[in-house]
Amino acid sequence: MPTPECRLDSKTVCWLDSLQPEKFFKITGRDDFNKVWQGLLKARDIGFRVKINVVAMKGINDDEFIDFAQLALREPFQVRFIEFMPLGEKSSWDKEQFIRAEDIKNIICPVDFSKESNRALNNAIIISRLFDAKLVILSVYSPFRQIFTKLDPVEINEQRKSDLIKEFNKFLEEFNLIDVNYIKEIKGGEPAEEILKAIKNYKSDLLLMGTTGKSGINKILMGSVTEKVIREVLCSFITLKNVDAITLELESKIQDIENHYATAQELFEKGFFEESINQFNICLGINYTHIPSLKGIAKVYEKLGDVNSAKKYREMVKNVLDQIWNLKIEQEVRKQINNR
Repeated sequence: MPTPECRLDSKTVCWLDSLQPEKFFKITGRDDFNKVWQGLLKARDIGFRVKINVVAMKGINDDEFIDFAQLALREPFQVRFIEFMPLGEKSSWDKEQFIRAEDIKNIICPVDFSKESNRALNNAIIISRLFDAKLVILSVYSPFRQIFTKLDPVEINEQRKSDLIKEFNKFLEEFNLIDVNYIKEIKGGEPAEEILKAIKNYKSDLLLMGTTGKSGINKILMGSVTEKVIREVLCSFITLKNVDAITLELESKIQDIENHYATAQELFEKGFFEESINQFNICLGINYTHIPSLKGIAKVYEKLGDVNSAKKYREMVKNVLDQIWNLKIEQEVRKQINNR
């Protein structure tokens, strides 16, 4: 197999429509999944930058989008979802099976501030970044209805909405929403009905929500809400209980500073700042004077608004440059002395 030193294009493009051997065989008609997969790993190990093109197909591999997203985050592979391109006048493919890029542009995630909805929103944010999609974060409160009481329902509902807004804002402080195209939506009403209305109003393509909510009666209600919604929802949906759909685990398998640096840059562009810093630090572990990585970390901290940390790394860049300059001067002086 050629190596990057052969001066060939070090970018390997692979068409891979499934990560499941059985489904791969069904799509391609060939039992070659293991051969293709091992080839990708070999290309990775010798330093090639691998791009994987995936033709998104409804009812065929749309249940694997999360798996491909995990792959792109776990390995230094660039995964791209490609629209169907019919070849020839007669094609055995049904165009209705294929998902266009614009088919995954609106995501909705209802939250009730529970652990399950926290997990659902984390995954919704990641998918929103990966697909460059708009994210609607929805929270619903149950309005007070006047039944045999002199209490003013308008006043009580205004207070409930006000309390929810405060809790909503506090809840969102836990998440990295920098550069995410999102909006907050608060509704009063029956939760399942309001979620379905919001899906219709925002023309949502994907719904993410927890399968259970808060403890006690709310937990029972949230479970029934999820059940009711998925019975009637018209868009794709992912329900999460206690397992993340996407885990940001970047394994440091390739001791290649260029690959780690490229991965760090891609993570930064997608808004995964903590993971980006980790990859820059791997570069610095290989070469502590790697100026692009020092600048990269400074840029991440600037994006996060951490002025002091950004300043610290900018100063480190200056110190490294000064050291390099002093070393060059010393080498030049030694050279002149030796030439005398």
